[in-house]
Amino acid sequence: MDTSKITEAYKQIKTIKDAVQQTLTQPDANYNQEQLQVLLMQLDKVQDELFFIREEVFESTKNYKQLHKESKEQEARIIHLKKSATQHNHQRSTHRATSWRCR
Repeated sequence: MDTSKITEAYKQIKTIKDAVQQTLTQPDANYNQEQLQVLLMQLDKVQDELFFIREEVFESTKNYKQLHKESKEQEARIIHLKKSATQHNHQRSTHRATSWRCR
């Protein structure tokens, strides 16, 4: 996941917040409705992006946990196979046949 998306979203939120505060602190009581509407649309866009990022993080975490579990299972199988292999002795006959003998 690209963490620059998160950084960019927070920068956009700060810019929008500053713009809204500036608009609201203007001396006249007639706020520019069009400007406020644009700012609200931008906030919606940033909110959607953050929601998308949150979902990506959730999926990545879920995938990581699954891969970690599978890795541990594979590790356990390898250890079991190594233990099994040390209990058996492999021999070749003169006719190239392979036989296994338990120790």
